Amino acid sequence: MGWWKFIVRRENGHLKNRSQGLAKEVENSIASIKESGSDEGVHYTENVETVKQLKREQKYDEAIEILLRCVDLTEREALNANHQLTSDEKFSILSEVDTNQWGVSPWYYEQLAIIYRKQKKYSEEVAILERYSNQPKAPGGRSHELDDRLIKARALLAKNNS
Repeated sequence: MGWWKFIVRRENGHLKNRSQGLAKEVENSIASIKESGSDEGVHYTENVETVKQLKREQKYDEAIEILLRCVDLTEREALNANHQLTSDEKFSILSEVDTNQWGVSPWYYEQLAIIYRKQKKYSEEVAILERYSNQPKAPGGRSHELDDRLIKARALLAKNNS
């Protein structure tokens, strides 16, 4: 979410009389976006260590439950953010920033794919990777790695279905 700092810097440099008001509006928008990625006040990013611990303990079903909820939240956050960035007038000053590309976080999809592969649940692995492939991606993301994994997962699924 570092782009909002760019807005504040740009506003401070070019539109000094509006900068404080705009900065507050942007902060409110960021809070709204973050809230859409939260469940009962807990942002999906706060589940990373819990998932890692559950995987170490091989409590895969519990990890899957949390990861699926995180996937829902990252998708909801990206949808909300992209909607705000494209429809809100205050973001029109961002000529150098691609405001249509608030992507989902790939880590949660990847962790689900890893667990499903360990459990030999190839159809679930393919499904979660296809779900990821249909989501908006942030520039510079790791989507190519997950695309490669999807190809391998499809091959495993086909091999095990024959």
